Amino acid sequence: MYIRAYKTSSKNAQEAHEAIRPTDAGRESAGFNEEQKRLYRLIRERTIASQMSDARLLRAKVIASIQGDYKFPNFSATGSRVVFAGWLACDTRARGEDIELPKVVKTSL
Repeated sequence: MYIRAYKTSSKNAQEAHEAIRPTDAGRESAGFNEEQKRLYRLIRERTIASQMSDARLLRAKVIASIQGDYKFPNFSATGSRVVFAGWLACDTRARGEDIELPKVVKTSL
């Protein structure tokens, strides 16, 4: 099992405040009401994700153009593709509003 080791690059670097962590990461649920259970789930997911490998994304811009007698504007889409999910496998909401592009192949007619 790989455990990430964090260290500072300089002796006088200011350290971050120690985060809240679950005492038993194997325990999937804790709390008495729904709000407490959601908070525990968030803390647990972020703790586990912080120990996972980095995600690798391929950023891309796809431009489609139509050739012919008519003047059509180019159509484009900007987004990314997940090459390796890494910690995103645990915290799927972290992608936010990033657009997942499908795999495309360049063709010409």
